[in-house]
Amino acid sequence: MAVNDKCKLKFLELKAKRNYRFIVFRKRYSRRWWKRLGEPDESYEDFSACLPPNEYRFIVMHMNYC
Repeated sequence: MAVNDKCKLKFLELKAKRNYRFIVFRKRYSRRWWKRLGEPDESYEDFSACLPPNEYRFIVMHMNYC
């Protein structure tokens, strides 16, 4: 499955710079596109509220472990 270059860039930003708390991707026309970028101060509840009940999504999330 091909991944859009912009999606790769958003993932690398999350990984290196921690710009986002989570990224929600969706598959459209055999490519992946990001649907939602979570701000660093958003909660798990914000994340779960943005997921549709009957559709699948690809998720990348930055979790803080204490």
